[in-house]
Amino acid sequence: ARVIVLADDADNARTVLDQIQTEASQIDWSQIELGEPESAPPTPRGRWAWTVSLLLVPLGLAVLSAGAQRRDTMIQALGGTALLAAIVIALVMLNSGRSSDQEADRERD
Repeated sequence: ARVIVLADDADNARTVLDQIQTEASQIDWSQIELGEPESAPPTPRGRWAWTVSLLLVPLGLAVLSAGAQRRDTMIQALGGTALLAAIVIALVMLNSGRSSDQEADRERD
């Protein structure tokens, strides 16, 4: 590792680094017990689905609004479809979160 210090502190820094190296070389790492490795935190599953759902809401509202201003039912239907898709994705993600929580509870029992 590189250590950056002021020029006035260079001698003190070298002394401290030498002390650290001396102490580290005296450690018998074969005698150190590290214990059980920590489990990695769970990765956020479905982040992409939540992102798509959140992006579909303003898009759907904008398209729905444009269709309403033009009185074009096809554009309104596209906006409504985008909103419906956002709701369905969100409900699926909420349901899958509950089922994964229930599975984790069952594994703990």
